[in-house]
Amino acid sequence: MRKRALVTLQTERAADRQGRDNVWWDTLVFRLPDDGTGALPLLRHVIVNDDKSSTYKLGLLRAVTRIADSVPGMVLQRSDDWVDLPLGLIGLYWIKLYQPLILKHGLRQLPGSANYSFATGDFAALSELSPLDIRVGQALSGELAATVLGAIRDASKTVRTMPARYITYPGSERRVFETEAKATRIRSVPVRTRISGGVGRAG
Repeated sequence: MRKRALVTLQTERAADRQGRDNVWWDTLVFRLPDDGTGALPLLRHVIVNDDKSSTYKLGLLRAVTRIADSVPGMVLQRSDDWVDLPLGLIGLYWIKLYQPLILKHGLRQLPGSANYSFATGDFAALSELSPLDIRVGQALSGELAATVLGAIRDASKTVRTMPARYITYPGSERRVFETEAKATRIRSVPVRTRISGGVGRAG
């Protein structure tokens, strides 16, 4: 029942009350893993039922949740159906979430030498920084500015081509997160980490 996101509480088999030898009755009792109200069916589908088991889909959910909690004013546009966020902002929160896990604690995606696709040289160069050093609005200059922007670019590309591409609504190929990429020219000039770089749209 894992595909249905249910926890099995009880299973019983009983003989047929009419005495038929080739008939028996199974009783199964299940419980939803949350409060049972079914208030989060889409998240349950993404986390449990989605075809891709990669940690990337959880990373995207965490990044969007952190943005909603800490910088709701960065929303570009919202309606009853959609919330538009700067894709670069999602990339920024992505590297803020993964930076301590990968660079400080050695978290790996797979055994051996394989590692996360966004963990490029620019990302590795952030090992001495605190996540607070790359917060929204932080002033950056010189090579550090180019390095942070490069890491955001690589993270945004990973978000666009991996979790945003494969997270779909139940029974549909319609994407939950639609993305639109825009070319970004990276230069070693002073910037503030208020990044656009395309749109990440969440339904």
